[in-house]
Amino acid sequence: MSFSLPAGGIFGLVGSDGAGKTTLLRVIATILAPDSGSVTVAGRDVVRERSAVKELIGYMPQRFGLYQDLSVAENLDFFMDIYGIPAPNAAGGASAISDFPTCCRSRTAAPGISPAV
Repeated sequence: MSFSLPAGGIFGLVGSDGAGKTTLLRVIATILAPDSGSVTVAGRDVVRERSAVKELIGYMPQRFGLYQDLSVAENLDFFMDIYGIPAPNAAGGASAISDFPTCCRSRTAAPGISPAV
């Protein structure tokens, strides 16, 4: 697989169960190392420059097993806190919620929404 995205671009991965969508995202997010080939984010290798890549991207898995009763905003606040993102950046990160689709802006948990949403 090979693809490039423009800076600031938004994309989606579509495929059947087991096609490798989640694995690809985990490799891009530096959670898994690629089995072969290479992956770069903004010119930085996800294996050799893992820390630099992590500073450039954010990854929030759909199901991460913690605090499912928290809203999107509360989860962002929590993870920014545990990763030590300084307050000026944290404010900017949390305010980015206004750019999310309406379903994600809620300050309350949304029970009953399909995990596929």
